[in-house]
Amino acid sequence: MDPSIGPNTGHSIETLASELLDIHHVLETKIRRSLMCGRNEARLGFAETLKFLSLVARHADLTLTPAHRVDLVWHEFILFTRLYGDFCQEQFGKFIHHTPSGTHKENRDQFETTLQLYQTRFGSPPLLFWGGADQKIASCGNCESIGT
Repeated sequence: MDPSIGPNTGHSIETLASELLDIHHVLETKIRRSLMCGRNEARLGFAETLKFLSLVARHADLTLTPAHRVDLVWHEFILFTRLYGDFCQEQFGKFIHHTPSGTHKENRDQFETTLQLYQTRFGSPPLLFWGGADQKIASCGNCESIGT
């Protein structure tokens, strides 16, 4: 298991997520509102979103789909366009685009692939964000890792 996010940090994903939210309070507030949750859950959700983005960056040959709650956090992060763009470039060397598309079956298959990759890299995903077999997947589809 590899707890780091990208090649350009020695921090764990959880530490990086906390540091970013300590600096960007409005982002944390928006995540809390979107998830209707408290501080700790919002921070866990942000860390899970960063883990998902790291999977996308590492597996650019695949199209991955997040769980619904991870996608909600990702939507909030993307709204901070400069922060999000800089983060992607600094951590992954490329911008990770969000591309709504795909059929329900395609998204379900991509979600299963995402979970397998997550398990290999990070261990068991927290049920609060990734759920079990009946987990709701992102309704807006998948994402692409495209260098810009």
